[in-house]
Amino acid sequence: MQKAIQRLKEEQDRGRKFLHHSTVIKLQRACEARLVEDHQEYLQAECRDIVRRELTDDMYSMYYLMKPIQAGLEMMRAEFQSFVRDRGLVQLKRVQSERTPGSFVEVLLEVHAHFLEVINTTLEKDDVFRAALDKAFKEVVNYSSSSRIPSKSPELLARYCDQLLKKSSKSLTESELEDKLDNLIIIFRYCEDKDIFQKFYSKMLAKRLINSLSVSSEAEESMITKLKNVCGFEYT
Repeated sequence: MQKAIQRLKEEQDRGRKFLHHSTVIKLQRACEARLVEDHQEYLQAECRDIVRRELTDDMYSMYYLMKPIQAGLEMMRAEFQSFVRDRGLVQLKRVQSERTPGSFVEVLLEVHAHFLEVINTTLEKDDVFRAALDKAFKEVVNYSSSSRIPSKSPELLARYCDQLLKKSSKSLTESELEDKLDNLIIIFRYCEDKDIFQKFYSKMLAKRLINSLSVSSEAEESMITKLKNVCGFEYT
């Protein structure tokens, strides 16, 4: 792949020096056809291994070569989405014995941050892969072992929020608390049963207020504002 990239760049540089712009575009497309499209079957055969082994240099090379080709990124996008989903589910099962709100949220944030970094540094912040990350994470966050059993994510997210906003929570500075609430919202956006989350959240909020357990009114207002920004003004 490196040799193909090198040849493409050499032809582009040569074309810019000696050819008219319209001819350069035709030359570039012809080079892509011979150097990439003619070998597309081989590239696609290597795609799964490259993505799942996280060979970032090869991932970038494949991305660079396949992006100009019509539907060239489709297989890479699908493999990336599948890998994100599988990694997320594996990590959730790893902390399943704990199944605490904190472990649930933290492991999801860790996986999300990792793959977002891959997109930003290796895949040129491409929206195609950001959308793949979002689709994969929606599956992970709302996963249930059986169609008859609802996902536990709404309750776990609400309980994690309750832990953060209670006076009994471990001492956090105002900025640390705000960061954790922002991170919670990252995962909350993927939660499909936001109405169920609201029921749990409202009950816990009422208990915090009635029993004077809130860490601060400012923190409560901040969280409500964040939820309204995601769900609409009437939320909570």
